Amino acid sequence: MNPHALRAELLGYVSIGSVAKIEELLGSRQQQPALPAETLNAAFLLSCRLGRVKAAEALKDHVTPNARTPDGMTGLMLAARQDNSELLRLLLARDADAQLADMSGRNALHWATIEGKLNNVRLLLDHGVAMNEVDRCGCTALMYAVQLNRPNLVHLLVKSGADTHRPNRYRETPLGLACRFGYHNVVPRLLPYVRHPDLPDQFGQTPLMVACQHNHRAIVAQLLEHGQVDVNAQANPSSSANSATIPTAPAQPTVAGSVAADPASSTPLAHACRNRNIELARMLLERGAQPTEACLVLAALADSAELIDALAKNGAPVGACRQALEAACRMGRPAACRKLLELGAPVTPSEAAAPAGVNGERWG
Repeated sequence: MNPHALRAELLGYVSIGSVAKIEELLGSRQQQPALPAETLNAAFLLSCRLGRVKAAEALKDHVTPNARTPDGMTGLMLAARQDNSELLRLLLARDADAQLADMSGRNALHWATIEGKLNNVRLLLDHGVAMNEVDRCGCTALMYAVQLNRPNLVHLLVKSGADTHRPNRYRETPLGLACRFGYHNVVPRLLPYVRHPDLPDQFGQTPLMVACQHNHRAIVAQLLEHGQVDVNAQANPSSSANSATIPTAPAQPTVAGSVAADPASSTPLAHACRNRNIELARMLLERGAQPTEACLVLAALADSAELIDALAKNGAPVGACRQALEAACRMGRPAACRKLLELGAPVTPSEAAAPAGVNGERWG
C-alpha cells in the first residue's frame, strides 16, 4: 500500500475511533517499513482534536509529545479545547510542554480558557502552568476569561494568582475590560484581588470612568462599594494622542469645544452628566464627587433641569458659572435655561441678547 493510502487509512480509523484497527495497522507495520513520522503525528494530532483518548493512547508511543499542526498547535492545546480531562492528563503524563505557544502566541491555558473548559484550566493550573503569559494581542488567560464573560474561570484564575493588573496592548486591565463590556458578574470576582482599581487605559480613562461612560449602573455601584476608587479622577488628555496631528485651519472657539478640552469634563460625574444619567450622578455625588463647572455645562447641554438641580444642591457654582447658561442659550436648551436662571446663573449682555439656537452658531 502506498504512503498516501496508509495515511488516509490511519486517519480514517482515528476519525471513527477504531482503536483495534489502529493497533492492527501499527502492528502490521513492524515487519515492514515503518509509517512516516509525519503520518503518525498527523494521526495523533487528529485524535487530540477529536478528543479520542483511546486512539491517542494507542499512538502516544509512536509520536513526539509536542508535535505541531501547521498553525503551531500541539496535541496538548488541541486537547485543552475538548471536554475531556482524561486526554489532557494522558498528554501531561507524557511530558507534553504546557508552556509552548502556537503562531498566535496562545498556549494550552489560553485555549482552555477561551473554550470555557473549567476542569481543563484547573488541571493545567495544578500542573504548574504559568498563568500570566501573553499572546500576540497582549492577552493573558485571565483577560480572555473576562472578555468572554466567564465568571467561574475568572474566580479560579485570580484565586490561583493570576495578575489582575497586567494590561493588554491597549493598556486595558481585566477590570477595565469588564467595566467596558458591562459584565457585572465578573467585576465582583476581580475586585478583591485588585490593589489599584484606578489604573487608566490608553485614553487615560479609569474603570469607573468607563463604567459611567457606558451607563453601567450595577458596575458603578460595585466600584463605589469597593471604596478604593477615585470618584474625582480626571483622564490625562495627553494619553489619547497616539497619532501625528494633522494641521487644520484654526476653528472658531465654542463653549462645547472648550468644555471638551477641559480635563474636568472627563470625570465619572462628567460622564454621567453628559449621558443625562441622573441616577448615576446622584450615586457619585453621594460618594463625594465634585460638581464642577464642566459638569454644569454638560448638564446644560443635556438640557436636564433635574441634573442641574442635583449639582446645585451639592455645591455646584451656579452663581459663578457663565458658561453653563451660555451653552444652554447657544444650543437651544430651554429646560436648562429656565433652571439656571431660576438658580441665579449670571446673565451677560451678549447672552441676554442672543436668541436660542439649535446648531451652536455664534450670533451677533
